[in-house]
Formats: sequence, structure tokens, C-alpha cells
Amino acid sequence: MWSHDDPVVLFGAAMGGVGWSEVEQIFDTIEKWFHGSRSLDIEVVAAESSGDIGYVCAIERSEVLDPAGAPKSYALRVTTVFRREDGAWRMVHRHGSPLDDRATDALASLR
Repeated sequence: MWSHDDPVVLFGAAMGGVGWSEVEQIFDTIEKWFHGSRSLDIEVVAAESSGDIGYVCAIERSEVLDPAGAPKSYALRVTTVFRREDGAWRMVHRHGSPLDDRATDALASLR
């Protein structure tokens, strides 16, 4: 889903990076934090595209299991930018931030 061609930027709720090599390392790290994904609901607030660029602003509500096996629910405000490359839409930017303190607490417990 992600472009491997610069510019690529991730400003995650917990970590961030610029360039595919940094972004890929972040994904390798955070995949170890998330266990037993139970649900994901995406509420699209706004979306638009023009030419080869598009964006989606959304609220993402997730429920996962923390390392001890307890369910954790949280919501993030997320903006994602897409670029059309060779006829396919690829993510080139994602900015996520906690919607509230519950999200901050849940993300801290996953690390």
C-alpha cells in the first residue's frame, strides 16, 4: 500500500520517519506491538482527489490486545495522502494523533 519512492513521510501517533527506509523500519518495530487485532472502524471525515494526488481525513477506532492479553480500545485522528503511481494509488504520507487520553494510554501500554 505504501510507495517506496520518495517523498514518503510517516508522522505516526508513536513514531515517525522520512523516506521509505525509515518508514519500513518503523513498521517492522510497531508490528510487534499489535497483537490480536479485534476490530477497526474508519469514519471518513473528508476525502478528495485531484489528478494524481488524493487525501483522506478520518477517525480510526481500533481494539487490540495488549501484551498481557487485555483488550485496549483507542481512536486516532488520521490524515493520509495518496499518490497515483503507475495507475495504482500508493500511500505517501500518514499523520496520526491520539483522539483522546484513552488513545495515549492504550498506545503506551502496547510498547
